[in-house]
Amino acid sequence: MPRAGQVPTGRKQIWLTDETRGAVQEWADAQGVSFSAALESLARLGLGQQPELALAPALVSLVRRELQQQAHRLASLYASTAIEAGVTARLAGATLRTLREADYEQIKRAARIDAVTALRRRSALLELTTTTDGAAGTSPEQRDGDGHR
Repeated sequence: MPRAGQVPTGRKQIWLTDETRGAVQEWADAQGVSFSAALESLARLGLGQQPELALAPALVSLVRRELQQQAHRLASLYASTAIEAGVTARLAGATLRTLREADYEQIKRAARIDAVTALRRRSALLELTTTTDGAAGTSPEQRDGDGHR
C-alpha cells in the first residue's frame, strides 16, 4: 500500500540467480538503500533512463531511511531527557522534604506554578539559557572580564 504522496507500486514476484541477487544486495548495501529500491534503480538504468530519473527510487529510499533514523534518535533523546528530569525531580523532592518538611508542599506547589508560567511565556527558552549576569548561553570561560563574549 503506497504512502501518502508516494508513487503507486505493485507486488511482483521474480526469480533471480544467486549471483544477481547477491550483486543487487551488495549494491544496495553500498548505497544504503533497500533491495527493492536498488533493483528498480538498476533496472531503470539498464532500460536506458536518464541517471537522475533512474536513481530516484534509491534516493527516496536513502532519504526515508535517514529521516527514520533521525526521528528515532530524537525520540530517544526526548525519552532520556524525561527520565533524567524525573530522577532530578525525585532527588530534589527528597532533599527538600528532608531539609524543610513543614514547607515541602508549599515550596513544591510554588515551583510547579513558576515552571508552568515560565513555559507559557515565549521567552522561556531564553530565560533557561541566560545566565544571571545576562549573557545568553555563555559560560564564564567564554566571557571576558566585563561579562561579554
